[in-house]
Amino acid sequence: MNTENTQINNIKDQILNKINSGEVNMKPKYYFMLKLALLGVTIFLTFILSSIIVSYVLFSIKVSGQFFLLGFGAKGFYHFIMALPWVILGIDIALIIFLDWLLKSFRFGYNSPVLFLFIGTLASITLLGSLINFTSFHKGLLYRAEQKNLPIAGGFYMGLRKSHGNQGIFRGEIISIEGTSTFYMKYNDYDSDADDMTIEVFVPGNTDVYSLSLNPGDQIFIAGDKMSDGIRAYGMRKLTNEQ
Repeated sequence: MNTENTQINNIKDQILNKINSGEVNMKPKYYFMLKLALLGVTIFLTFILSSIIVSYVLFSIKVSGQFFLLGFGAKGFYHFIMALPWVILGIDIALIIFLDWLLKSFRFGYNSPVLFLFIGTLASITLLGSLINFTSFHKGLLYRAEQKNLPIAGGFYMGLRKSHGNQGIFRGEIISIEGTSTFYMKYNDYDSDADDMTIEVFVPGNTDVYSLSLNPGDQIFIAGDKMSDGIRAYGMRKLTNEQ
C-alpha cells in the first residue's frame, strides 16, 4: 500500500513540476466544453446528412421504379443491383464510418465494439431516412427539379422518372396496342437523340397485353433489352399517377 501511495505521489509531483516549468499548459474548463459542443454538433450534422442521403436512395428506388426489378427474377435482381447509386452509397458509408469514429470519443461509444456501433448507427440512420420519406421533402425537390427550379441538387432528381436504356429501364406512354404480344410506346431514354419517339415493345412470353389491362394512354415501366426492332421486355408494370 505504501509503495502504491509513493508511486501516486511521484506521478503527482512529476505532473506539477511539468506544469510549473511550462511543459504542460493548463486548459480552462470552457475549452473542453467548447470542444465537446463542436464534437456534438459535428456528430449531429453528420447523422442528419447521412440520413438524408439514405432517404434519397430509398426515394429514388421507389420513384424510378427500380424496385419493380426485384419482381422480375434473377435478371431483374441483377439489374436492380447494377442500377443502385453506388457513388452516393459509398459517400454515405464513408459518413457512417466517420460518424462511428466520432462516437468513439464518448464513453458509450468507446466501450462498444466497432461492429455493433456500426450496425447501430446504420440502423438508426436507415430508420430516420425512412421517416423522412413519409414527408414531402424529396417530393418537393423532385417537383422543383422537374420545373427546372432546383439549380444545386437538381441533377440528382431530374432523371428519376426517365428511361435509362443503358440500365435496361424504360418508362413511357402506350400509344397503340398491336395484338396480344406487342404495343407501341412513346418514351424518352434521357440521351437527347432521335429515338426519343415511339418504339415497339415485345411483352414477355409468359404474359400478354390484356392480362395487364393495358390501354393506350397508360404509363408503363419496362425492364428489357433494346434491340434493332424494339424492346424485348422480360418484365412490365403499369404505373399509377403517383409513380
